[in-house]
Amino acid sequence: MGNTEHLQRRDISFVSFIAILEFALALAAPSGGDALFGGVSVPAWYTFYVNKLFAGLPLLLSLSGYLWSVRGETPSPLCKRGSLLLGKADRLLYPYWLFTTILYFVAVGLPNYLAGSCPFTSYTQWVLFPRTQSIGYLWILPALFWLHGITLLLPKQLSLRQAVIAYGVGLGLYALGTLFEVEAHQDPLALAWTVKNAHFFILGALVQKIYRRGVPGRVTIMALLLFHVVLVARILTPYKQPWILLFTLPYFTFLLVIIYGASSKVGKWIERPLWRDLARFCYPIALLMLFNVLAFRLWIFPLTSGSTWAINLAMIASFLTNLLLPLLFARLLHRYLPRSWRTTFGFPAQRFS
Repeated sequence: MGNTEHLQRRDISFVSFIAILEFALALAAPSGGDALFGGVSVPAWYTFYVNKLFAGLPLLLSLSGYLWSVRGETPSPLCKRGSLLLGKADRLLYPYWLFTTILYFVAVGLPNYLAGSCPFTSYTQWVLFPRTQSIGYLWILPALFWLHGITLLLPKQLSLRQAVIAYGVGLGLYALGTLFEVEAHQDPLALAWTVKNAHFFILGALVQKIYRRGVPGRVTIMALLLFHVVLVARILTPYKQPWILLFTLPYFTFLLVIIYGASSKVGKWIERPLWRDLARFCYPIALLMLFNVLAFRLWIFPLTSGSTWAINLAMIASFLTNLLLPLLFARLLHRYLPRSWRTTFGFPAQRFS
């Protein structure tokens, strides 16, 4: 492996590591008062984190764009494009359907059945309109499928100039999506959300091309200064005030640029077994995390009886087990899972060492 490829793999590992930490923390909380999961309210610090700091979804979209730019997954022959699209469906849409079905029957179907009503009352709604789900993060899978499907329409890999133009188009779509917001129950397979936020995917590809050419130190310092200005403004602005939207996009954009910039400087610590596996099994961990999230919301958080210290202690345990238990299962599945089942749990068809 060449030095450039080695550093690039370290970049991807660092960003994947940050993304899975963000998701594990975002899903480590009670359900915010949902009676189905015990009606336990979330602590104030967690609300602040989610409303002001959380960037897991933009980070995951940009990571996909970064990987797409590195790998160049746009083939020329039409038959190869169709084959690649079917592969994306197998790795993204089928796991989405499977895990969404599991979530539905635990969260809705089983309670309906025990109450004597039809367990399939809103199943189609859950599958077709995933942003309405009570544990809402699986819809990132069809969103990624839409994005990779769009990339297959491109005649070739984008040059830096083309990436800049595409990013400008993406920002225009974001502005339109903000002006004409589509409700979750009217957004099939998160298509409208995907189009609105496609600029994060393009940003990942753009950052990969820019950092590959090298970035002057003064540009990095300027990005850091602007990020801190936007961060302070976002923190000081009340969440429900409409002008907080003025700081949302700059916050995510500068944060992603800084994370990618830091990833190129990260040391060998990311290659230690625990951190390395959390990064490389990022996708399988995100899928398998669902079972731990359900267990805590159904059984653990209701035991806290509204006690602040008990809720915070349970959230720490939830955060750690959101990472470590799925990692343990991911290691076992990676080693023993038959090839035909590997993509169902987020693994590539071929085992990596």
